[in-house]
Amino acid sequence: PTGKCLILVTPDAKRTMISMLGVSAYLGAADIDLSVVENSKIFYIEGYMVTSDDNFNAVISVLEHLKDKNVTKALSLSDAGIVHGFREKFELIESYGIDMVFCNDDEAVAFSGKEDLKSAIDFYKTKPFMTAITKGSEGSVVIKNGNEYYAEAEKIKPIDTNGAGDMFAGSFMHAHLQGFNVEECAKFSNYASSKIKAVAKKAPAKKKVAKKSAVNKVPQKIANNKSKIAPYKSKKNEKYMSAAMKRHFVSVLLLWKEHLIDEMQKTFDHLKTKGETYADPVDRASQEEEFAFELRTRDRERKLISKIAVSLEKIKQDDYGWCDACGDEIGIKRLEARPTATHCIHCKTLDEIKERQLNG
Repeated sequence: PTGKCLILVTPDAKRTMISMLGVSAYLGAADIDLSVVENSKIFYIEGYMVTSDDNFNAVISVLEHLKDKNVTKALSLSDAGIVHGFREKFELIESYGIDMVFCNDDEAVAFSGKEDLKSAIDFYKTKPFMTAITKGSEGSVVIKNGNEYYAEAEKIKPIDTNGAGDMFAGSFMHAHLQGFNVEECAKFSNYASSKIKAVAKKAPAKKKVAKKSAVNKVPQKIANNKSKIAPYKSKKNEKYMSAAMKRHFVSVLLLWKEHLIDEMQKTFDHLKTKGETYADPVDRASQEEEFAFELRTRDRERKLISKIAVSLEKIKQDDYGWCDACGDEIGIKRLEARPTATHCIHCKTLDEIKERQLNG
């Protein structure tokens, strides 16, 4: 197929995209009409283009063609994990003289190589290009010629932020082409993107329920089980993976394991009590499909129990909470969401991107 994207939206309005690029990953330099590009006012580069060699070569071929051409070059950083995993490609794109960079706060920090947003902003002040950074409910900040321009966010209750970043960038470039200054561009873009975030309010209640169900289908049992244990609150200056943190996650893992074992037993009891054979082939097929679904679910839970055992052993060995790939902290928030996580969010994102590129 040309491509497919499954978008998961959580109750806090944040979105996670699971993409399969399909044939679009093979878009190469030969597919680009350079005469169209050179007659454009802005050449906008989506950061995801670095994940495919063909896509990346297409971008570089256009940048080579645009040397000495009066075309504004804009770059979207797309995802912090991609920035970490493909930094050299982003730096090569930058070397062609980018005029605009669009990113959120996490992506801004990743591209700068700094530890926090404040340091990242200082980094962008030294750059010749303009940088527009979105900060969610805190609005946005634009850095240009060493100066900062802040624009407040619109007062809304966000429902779904999917597409808000693209709307911000598109609106900003539109306002820029109309001759507005950076402050006016930022204010206009905040307003336009707020309409994307709030539009889901008009959706029927049934769709909202379906969306929530799709997001929580797999981790629902974790959520139900963990509700008995309050999320861990770190004390001031507390060391990462302190003894108290470890005790907390031992409790979470053991309670989760107990819940999974209980669910497995319920399934076995159900199969015994509902084991009668139906004469009607349609009824029998429906029963077999129901049983097969329940057994697949229990098999996933059996594998989770094995992962829980590994996590408990890691806690004993003082290895829990650290990324198996890069050695960095996985983070308390990620571990609360997925107590068996073995990779930090950046490495996990990079692994998923590589898997999609290899397997389609």
